[in-house]
Amino acid sequence: MAAATEAAGLAERLRSAGFRLTRQRRAVLEAVGNAPTCLNAAELLAEARRYYPSVSLATVYRTLEVLDGIGGAERVHALGSRASFVPCPPKDHHHVVCRSCGRVADFEGCMVTAMAASVTEQTGFTVDSHFLELAGMCRECRQRNDSACIGDGADRGCAGNATYATRKRDDFS
Repeated sequence: MAAATEAAGLAERLRSAGFRLTRQRRAVLEAVGNAPTCLNAAELLAEARRYYPSVSLATVYRTLEVLDGIGGAERVHALGSRASFVPCPPKDHHHVVCRSCGRVADFEGCMVTAMAASVTEQTGFTVDSHFLELAGMCRECRQRNDSACIGDGADRGCAGNATYATRKRDDFS
């Protein structure tokens, strides 16, 4: 989905859920929709301020909370200690995150849903949701096969390292 379309789609989902679209909130939506990959709240704040300079960090967090609640964005946890966020399509999907460069790709289909009946039988819990995130190394990093792409990536990618400004977000849905 193109960045402008991504931001417009997020705006429509907020409107449909009954939320107001203030200038500050629109700036956050533009930042999320135009992000090349997952960004943490501080990175989103810097991007949002390009669209509306007086956006506050509190507005970023509140908007991310609303987006998370309506399924417009999700937290990505695989890289670093700070949660980062990616816009999400309105259908069931999961993420795979490159530990080297921070690229995030969506994928559909998982066997967790099929496991839910077994989990209910074993535990007595009724499973009504799940979260699946895989981590590994993207094709480009594997092909580069240099020291910049080797390691567990815990200090790179979505953790906010500025040297990875060329990170990309792919949407395979």
